[in-house]
Parts: sequence; structure tokens; C-alpha cells
Amino acid sequence: MGLTGSVLPRHLEIMYEINRQFLNLVDQRWPGDHGRQQHMSIISEGRNPLATMCNLAVFGSHSVNGVFAMHSELVKNELLSDFNELWPERFSNKTNGITPRRRLC
Repeated sequence: MGLTGSVLPRHLEIMYEINRQFLNLVDQRWPGDHGRQQHMSIISEGRNPLATMCNLAVFGSHSVNGVFAMHSELVKNELLSDFNELWPERFSNKTNGITPRRRLC
């Protein structure tokens, strides 16, 4: 991975190992579903592999949330639906609106 490999080679090794272990987990849950593995992979395959930071963030997070209910549903059902199937307990809604701050004033 170009610059990352030359500047942070150990970090890159760690990311590849995380991806290997994660893809083993995905394969245990959905055996032979290579399309899902490719979609959920932390490292994209191809001539110029890239780190998919969103997938890495979900893998490493305890909790994933949207900022309002509709956004949370989009994240769960559209954007990260495969991850939601794997770890539904990680996905929730936490509204970070201005209403509570208005009440404080």
C-alpha cells in the first residue's frame, strides 16, 4: 500500500493481520460468501489495495450510532447492513441534538 507501506510498514502488517482474522470470522459466519467477504474486508483487493477505514472503524468499535433515528436506520440497513447482521448489538441511535442544550440555557 504505497505510502503507508513505506512510512508505516508495521502498522500495515497489523492491518493485514486484523483483516485476515476478521475475514476468517466472516467466513465462519457465512461460509463461501466471497462477495460479502470482499464487501466487508478492511483492505480492498486489487492492483492498488486500500484501507477501508469505515470497515476498520466498525471492526474496532464497541458502538456505532447515527446522530438521529433516520440516520441510524440508514447506517444499519443500508450502509453497514452486513456489519449489523454480524454484530447487531453494536448499532444504536444516540440523538445528539440541540434540544437538551436549549433547556440548559
